Amino acid sequence: MAELGTFILRLALFISLYAIVIDAIGAARRQKALMHSGRNALWACWLCLSAAMAVLLIALIQNDFSIKYVAGHSSILLPLPYKLSALWAGSSGSLLLWLWMQVGITALVFNRASDDERFAARARMVTNVICGCFLVVLLWDKNFVDNSDNSLFATYLNPPADGNGLNPLLQHPAMVFHPPALFLGYAAYIIPFAWALAALAGTYQHNRPPLFIQARNWMLTAWLFLTIGNILGSWWAYEELGWGGFWAWDPVENSSLMPWLIGTALLHSFKKFRPGSRVARWVFFLCLFCYTLSLFGTFLTRSGVVASVHAFPDPGLSYIFPALIAAIWSVAFILAVRGLLSNTQPPDSREVSGSGIIIWVNWIFIVLFIVIFLGTMFPLLSAGYKQVAPHLPYFRNHVPDSPITLQSAYFTKITAPVGLLMFLLIGLCPLLFRRGFQMHWRLGLAAVTAGIAIGIWFMFRMLSIPCFIISAFVTLNIIIDFIRPPGVSASGSPRPARPLSWYGALMAHTGVVLMFVAIAGAEGFGKTETRAMRTGQTASFFGGQYDILFEQISTSQGPNYSQTATLLTVYKNGKFLTRMEPAIAFYERQRRTSEPHIRRTLTEDLYVTLVAIEDDGRLINIEIRLKPLINWLWLGSIFIIAGALLVLFTWYRNRPKV
Repeated sequence: MAELGTFILRLALFISLYAIVIDAIGAARRQKALMHSGRNALWACWLCLSAAMAVLLIALIQNDFSIKYVAGHSSILLPLPYKLSALWAGSSGSLLLWLWMQVGITALVFNRASDDERFAARARMVTNVICGCFLVVLLWDKNFVDNSDNSLFATYLNPPADGNGLNPLLQHPAMVFHPPALFLGYAAYIIPFAWALAALAGTYQHNRPPLFIQARNWMLTAWLFLTIGNILGSWWAYEELGWGGFWAWDPVENSSLMPWLIGTALLHSFKKFRPGSRVARWVFFLCLFCYTLSLFGTFLTRSGVVASVHAFPDPGLSYIFPALIAAIWSVAFILAVRGLLSNTQPPDSREVSGSGIIIWVNWIFIVLFIVIFLGTMFPLLSAGYKQVAPHLPYFRNHVPDSPITLQSAYFTKITAPVGLLMFLLIGLCPLLFRRGFQMHWRLGLAAVTAGIAIGIWFMFRMLSIPCFIISAFVTLNIIIDFIRPPGVSASGSPRPARPLSWYGALMAHTGVVLMFVAIAGAEGFGKTETRAMRTGQTASFFGGQYDILFEQISTSQGPNYSQTATLLTVYKNGKFLTRMEPAIAFYERQRRTSEPHIRRTLTEDLYVTLVAIEDDGRLINIEIRLKPLINWLWLGSIFIIAGALLVLFTWYRNRPKV
């Protein structure tokens, strides 16, 4: 089985290299037959990757522990759904999944590009080069510390009788869907990326390039799945980790947030794209930036340069990815300079209404990215400083003992004000798109709202109340935009009817409001208390608002774990509310996880975690959290996803033939 998988991957690499050469020759000689062969080669490469996926899935299902990957991420007792999800639980398997999606999307899109074969051939060349780099890692990855083989289908000479099993934290429904959603988002960004790089290689800087519409649609698709992936990750963290939070500013979490931020800027920039304009230059830059950030996130996850519960420890050949990123930006720079020097047409100085606000919004997203990037990479930067500082005269007396890791407070304190500024602009975007920065009563109200929010922030040193104030302002503006008659503009001229995409954008912005309200409520007014309780004892929490009776301990057995739960009876203001059973689960190899119990309402969650069991089950430690408005976060997520789907449906329905 392992030999078959390795052969298939080597065949895929050969086909990928063939596709690069044949597309390059076909584009240079304008020979459609060669370029048609390049399209077929891409489909053949995808079929090889599909076969490799099938081989790995069969090995997981059949418990073939002679393959190191299977032994490291599966076991005999592991339930079937988690055996299937073990395919993307490890470094190599997740890379294979990403590559399979990426090549499939590329083959689907550029197979239909018949109007400009040379443009499609150049775009396919870009994706095949990246495919080749991925395949090199899958085939020849290794741990350079002990020189062991870490390739996808590496085998043991003496296979173990059973595998290590899947990490218990990953045995959750959200983790079945969270990684594939993220990887589908990363994979879909290859289309706007390839479009931008191929356009730079051609003569399209001041003309709308072919495949622009597909690039825009796949950009929204990528953003949508990246949004779903991040939301599922937040839900998993809230449900599974037992600390009651949904975002810990972990380096690997940030690695998926950074391309999402830049992708959001790209999403709005596409709306105002005009060839040769300032926004067009932003679109090209953001297309390249989005995908290279996805590659950077992969390097961050695989390399071990930052500590994270989500990261893989062995770097192996992961340093191919920063080299690939450097090569991409070098080529893009050379192509951009060549285009500027060879272009004799003056750039289009006309700007679409509202393009100025788009550029301002882009800069805000860039600032957010820089803050998160520096905070994420600070341990690595401080480690580099520790190596260099002793050789510098002034800095040698200011050397840290160990690399410095920034706490989550750094991200919150710096990103929150910038995020609130962005949130304030959400309420004004439709107005600014129509009128620019011309005087209007809503701009005056925005200034007053910002002034009040800043005053309260400085007075009380908390961001939750300013967030509620800005939420009210944005909600008011959304209502005004919704009820504003579409038939007549402010000048009296007729205005076209609003498309469905307009309502989709409004729905997504409404979801953002709900999410900000949830974050302000949960983070600003949440409470936590811890108690040690004996059997039959009742304890009061939060000033007597809740009383909890510890009744008994119970045990149960799952397919690959045993669970000890505590039965608690909860009273609120003296009246019976519910019964809750937080638990501790013990998995194979004595791995333990906490299983919190959550009572959900729209106003607040009661979040109970069993911390420890002592004295033969007669004494427990429990942690109780109140999380006000937290479920508005998931409700807002639904609004955002539904709005994005509505926009995507409208774009797809109205797409021109290319």
